[in-house]
Amino acid sequence: MRVSDNTSAGSVKDALRRTRGRLERLQIQNATQKKLVTPSDDPAGNSKILDIRTQATVNSQFANNGAMAKNRLQFADTALNELYDIFVRAKEIAINQSSGASASVDSRLGVAQEVTALYQQLLSIANRRVGEQYLFGGFKTLSAPYTPTGEYRGDNGEMPIEIQKGVYVPINVPGPVAFQIQRYKSEDQARSPAAVDKTQNSAAAPGEPPPSEQQGVPSIETIDAFKEIDALRVGLLTNDTITIRDTMERLDELIKNTITVRAKVSARSNSIDQAIGASEKADLSNAELATQIEDADYTELWSNLAKEETILRSSLSAAQKLIQPTLLDFLK
Repeated sequence: MRVSDNTSAGSVKDALRRTRGRLERLQIQNATQKKLVTPSDDPAGNSKILDIRTQATVNSQFANNGAMAKNRLQFADTALNELYDIFVRAKEIAINQSSGASASVDSRLGVAQEVTALYQQLLSIANRRVGEQYLFGGFKTLSAPYTPTGEYRGDNGEMPIEIQKGVYVPINVPGPVAFQIQRYKSEDQARSPAAVDKTQNSAAAPGEPPPSEQQGVPSIETIDAFKEIDALRVGLLTNDTITIRDTMERLDELIKNTITVRAKVSARSNSIDQAIGASEKADLSNAELATQIEDADYTELWSNLAKEETILRSSLSAAQKLIQPTLLDFLK
């Protein structure tokens, strides 16, 4: 079978084209330091790389959410720490001024001024803001949650923020959680809630609502920070040692509640740190995997480059001899 010159030339050109294509691809890999130049190089690997990049973007947003949440919680923790100091100082004053042996009318009048200042500090903390948003207003972050008389105008909403997929952490503390305590009356504290409700409901007269729903007979009493500080002030101004003593136990409950709320805030901050740490570990693992899939192996790359260059030179040399016919070739 006779092979024509056109067939030989076509075969040589096709071989050279393939060799130059492989060499060009290796040169691009060398320039980009990536072995995946096009999706067709490794469809499965390319799909994994896209998933890793998407996850990295999502984790970056979660990290931003976590940073913002930690900032809000740190402001709340600072405010609660100041609140704790106010309650502790108020209790110290109540203890010192509750006895006639350690205090007098004049000393109580003088200390009442300090308690008035404590009340103003309390109000300032209750209406503290982060930027333009109030800390203790619940969802109502654009208006002051507390009036000068200590009346709450916010709500009990807790604003959650996503720090991991499906994991939400509240970033605020509603005012009633920090400044109020609801508990059963002192005579009912040793009994279970069910027993208290049963006794009160059975005590209602026929046709009347249970005592828990009657006006002036609540089953739960509320300890309000503003009322207790103001009661202490009034007790000092009126030289009423009984009122002063009554605030001591309630201030102690407010101190305990502040410690509890701070512990919850710290737990939220810890959970954010753990979530951010888990995301960082996941990003590190994904980066290592992406390197294995996407980055070029220099040893292999340079070896292949040298091999393809040698092949190209050999092909050019062979083609030069093959496709240069002589006059003798035409005479055959």
